[in-house]
Amino acid sequence: MSTSFAGRLGTAPEEAVKAPCVVAATTNITLSGTQTIDTVAVVAGDRVLVAGQTDATENGIYDAAASAWSRATDWNDAQDVVTGQLVSVPTAIYEASFTGDFAPGTTSVSFTLIQYSRVSRVTVLPPTDNASNVIKPDGTFLNIDGSTTSGTQEAIDFACGDGTAGNGDYDLFIAGAEETGPTFQAGGPVVYQCTTPIVFPPMQGKKISSGAFTWNFSSAIGTDTCITIDSCMLVDFDMAGMQVSNQGTGISLLFAPTNAVPLDDITTIIDSRFFFTAVANSSNSVQADSLGAIVRFSFPDAASTIVNNHFQFGEINQQNTGSSTNCIWVDNPGASGAFANNTIICPHVHNFSAEGLQIGTSSDIASRGGNNTWRLVLGAHANGGDAAISTFGDEDQFHCSHETNTVTNAVILQTSAARNTFYGNALTSISATFVNGATDKTSNKWIRSAPNVGSTSISPTGSPFDYQNITLLEEMVIVDGGTVSAIAISHDDTTYRDVGVTAGMFRLPQGFYLRVTYSGPPTMWSFEV
Repeated sequence: MSTSFAGRLGTAPEEAVKAPCVVAATTNITLSGTQTIDTVAVVAGDRVLVAGQTDATENGIYDAAASAWSRATDWNDAQDVVTGQLVSVPTAIYEASFTGDFAPGTTSVSFTLIQYSRVSRVTVLPPTDNASNVIKPDGTFLNIDGSTTSGTQEAIDFACGDGTAGNGDYDLFIAGAEETGPTFQAGGPVVYQCTTPIVFPPMQGKKISSGAFTWNFSSAIGTDTCITIDSCMLVDFDMAGMQVSNQGTGISLLFAPTNAVPLDDITTIIDSRFFFTAVANSSNSVQADSLGAIVRFSFPDAASTIVNNHFQFGEINQQNTGSSTNCIWVDNPGASGAFANNTIICPHVHNFSAEGLQIGTSSDIASRGGNNTWRLVLGAHANGGDAAISTFGDEDQFHCSHETNTVTNAVILQTSAARNTFYGNALTSISATFVNGATDKTSNKWIRSAPNVGSTSISPTGSPFDYQNITLLEEMVIVDGGTVSAIAISHDDTTYRDVGVTAGMFRLPQGFYLRVTYSGPPTMWSFEV
């Protein structure tokens, strides 16, 4: 290691890699006075790589000045420069080349860009009093004067721009740390305080990541949504360790594709991954249903879609026992929209007083979605929720279980629910495991490995007596005794096929009907298979 001051700085003549310059001028410039080069304001004393002069003998490293510039001390002698020497600036590395021996002011020198090394990330540091905590890719700090989000919205705006092509070219990292102050949660993750919402504009091909921190939205947020995510394509949200704490009465996290992604003219959230450690409503005020849900998927435009994504949460928590809103809510897509082919995972959806998961608000969603995979563990408030799952949806797969049985109904199948499959044993409730209000009772199915429950008595109420299997499992139905003249089976309650016997055990798929015609009522029992 060099012991000279110049050697340690990399400005000694023998250095093969020169000390960095603040900027490279790749077009012809005037070699005097302060000026702006490639958006960098050059001031007296700055080292500048001059690489694009019309007269190539002028190329080299200069010390800027208020008057005439002079060659840098490591570029003003014949022994200072060799061909192949490297010069770096914050965004790139250049290689010098020339023929013969170097003579300052005589030898024509050209510079070749050999590496584009732009730091392509905006970094948010833990908040500090009266100082910027947002570092731009060039290493300077972003002005966040007057920020109501601890600098985080300003960082998002700088990294993502307004969501149009060429406006916002950077990834974003929000740093985590241990909170040391007395104002929130000493010893826990650092807190970024917010009194106004956070909005992510449309993004494409971007990474948003973080350390462990809390995004705390004070009661000043009111009924506003805490965090809104607009259209995304090929975006990776990796917020491992981050938790959202909502002290207001609006939605905590909203996915709402409203504007087209920057490069493709479509309004969508597609081919993206989202990971959030915890999202919670901590307010003691009652949420209105129309403003509610901890996590909500919404479709502001008739063509908005949310498709082919991976959503993962560590915890979704409705701490407010006075609210009757849902933990997860999927709104109806518009006429040409869709919510389909997504995977949604959360091992701790809890403390809900309404639904843990609400899919759709009417039968319209059935034709605009499907093939979503839900992997959830749900638990209601001690005073009970309406249902762990309520769905109008079509062709979804549910790998779900309950951590408590305080919920009134495990699953409510609404009128348009069809071709849904439920996997797992731990679907329990106070009233009914499944409330089957589906018009099509033949296609929804429950697959489990738990032992079969006991038999259930069936009481014929008049001849002919039609019994329908409204469970999501196959049943065995026993018809015995009485004076029975005919037994028939139908899948649609219209066309019946006679079974040819007047007593016995009959396998009845979900949604199918068994018709018993009699003059004396038989004894009937059903067993889930």
